[in-house]
Amino acid sequence: MKSVYGIKRLMAAGAVCLGAVIAAGCTVRAVPSPSAAAASANAILSGSSSEAVVPSGTSGKTTPTTEAAAETTTAASVRQISTVTITDDILAADATSYDTGAKLDDRDSSNVPNGYRYYMTNWGTSRNASWLGDTAQNIIYLTFDCTGPEANVPAILSTLKDTGVKATFFVTQDFADEQPQLVQEILADGHTLGNGSVSYPTAGEPSLSPEEQVQDIMPLEEDIYQKYNYEMQYFRFPNGKFSDQSLMIAQKMGFRSIFWSFTYTDTQASASEALQTMEEQIHPGEIMRLGVRSDAVSGALADFISYAHDQGYKFTVFGSDERY
Repeated sequence: MKSVYGIKRLMAAGAVCLGAVIAAGCTVRAVPSPSAAAASANAILSGSSSEAVVPSGTSGKTTPTTEAAAETTTAASVRQISTVTITDDILAADATSYDTGAKLDDRDSSNVPNGYRYYMTNWGTSRNASWLGDTAQNIIYLTFDCTGPEANVPAILSTLKDTGVKATFFVTQDFADEQPQLVQEILADGHTLGNGSVSYPTAGEPSLSPEEQVQDIMPLEEDIYQKYNYEMQYFRFPNGKFSDQSLMIAQKMGFRSIFWSFTYTDTQASASEALQTMEEQIHPGEIMRLGVRSDAVSGALADFISYAHDQGYKFTVFGSDERY
C-alpha cells in the first residue's frame, strides 16, 4: 500500500518474536495464570489500571446523526488524544519488534489461547494494550480492519444492523479518504471507530522512527475529528507488529492499543470454512479481528453471530457495559 503524507518506510530492525515462543535476545517469562490474566484484562478494559495512562476529560465520543456527521462542530468535550514530543524515555525504550500474528495453539480449558496472556502480562497494564477481554465472561469484542476499497463493509454493516450487534472498525487514511459515506454510516449506526494508521506500513510501526510513528497516527486522528467531531481513542497496530517503544508512543498520545486473540482474513476460503474456524476457536474475552476484504468473513458473519448467541456469548465494544 502506498504511504500517505510521504511517510518514509524503513526496513524493520531487530528480531521478531512470535507468540509465547520468544526468539533469542528476548526475555522469556512464564505464561500467567488465567485468573491473573483476567484481572489484568478487567483493569485495562474498565479503565481502573493504576499503571495505564488514562487522559483526563470526558470520552469525546459521539454517535452523530447523519446531519451532524456531515459537518464540523464545536468540540463536544475535552480532547483525550494529542500529539507527543519524542522524549528521552521514548528513545530509550526497547524497539525490538514483536508479531501478534503468530499462530497460538496452546489453549486452556476455556479455549483461551495462552500466548495472548503472555502479551497481556508483559504489556497490557504497563502500556494500556489489550489482546484479550474479560476471560471470566462469555463476551466477544468484534473488530474489523478497513483498508483500501470498501470491499464487504456495506454487507457487514447490513448484517450487524440485522443482528443488533455493535463492532469496532479500524480505518486507515486511504479508506477514510475514499469511503467517507461508509465512515459516516459506521458512526451513524452506533459502531466504534478506531485508528488503523495513516500508511499501514507492511513492516509495522516499529519499522518507522519515533517521529514518523507519530505522523503515521495523528493526521488520521485529526482528520476524523475535524470531519465528524469524533475522537478515536483506540489504535490498532498494522499487521499486529509492535514494540515496547511503539506501545509507549501510542500510550503517551492517549490511545488504548487494541490487538486480538483471534484473526481471520482469508480471501480464498469459503464461508463454511470461515465459520468452522470461528466456531472452533471461540473463547471468553475474545477480541476478534476480521478482514473486510474476505468474502468468507462477510458470508459467515450472520451464522457466527447466531452460533455465538446459542452458546451463551454476547457481543460488546470497548468502553461499554452493553451486551448485544
